[in-house]
Amino acid sequence: YLLKTKGYDENVDEYLEHEAERDSLYVHLLEEFDRCILTYFSFNWTQSSNLISQALSDESDQKVPKLKDFVMAATRKQRFERVTKDLKVKRVISTLVEEMRVIGSGSSEPHCTEVMSPVAHNKRSPVLLLMGGGMGAGKSTVLKDIFLESFWSEAQADAVVIEADAFKET
Repeated sequence: YLLKTKGYDENVDEYLEHEAERDSLYVHLLEEFDRCILTYFSFNWTQSSNLISQALSDESDQKVPKLKDFVMAATRKQRFERVTKDLKVKRVISTLVEEMRVIGSGSSEPHCTEVMSPVAHNKRSPVLLLMGGGMGAGKSTVLKDIFLESFWSEAQADAVVIEADAFKET
């Protein structure tokens, strides 16, 4: 079902050139393309005559996109998510390294910023904790676990807790 245009074999060879089992991958690729084409036609049968006539028309004046371009377009979102995930990890690590550098500096002058330095709870500015999530997501359970931490166990007496669930129930 796959129409092989001029340069098709070169494009596929270029895409599969570094694969060990190139011939079997090529056969599987053609089978998968055939399945995709048949599946598309099974759901879009009304458009089949237009698509077939477009495929069989002379495409010599049109630029034929390479298989690599199709694959790159199809995996663009996945690649973007992977890069942003890597950047988030690098950002967290660089923040931790910077904080460790400040904490571990051996000089007598303090390098702690106002936010980093430990201050008695009654002398510090207010701390705001925002939590969000859908119904039944476990916000209240997580909040109880957070209040068990050393910082929040001291701050809990002065904490103002506003729960949206409480507003919905009344």
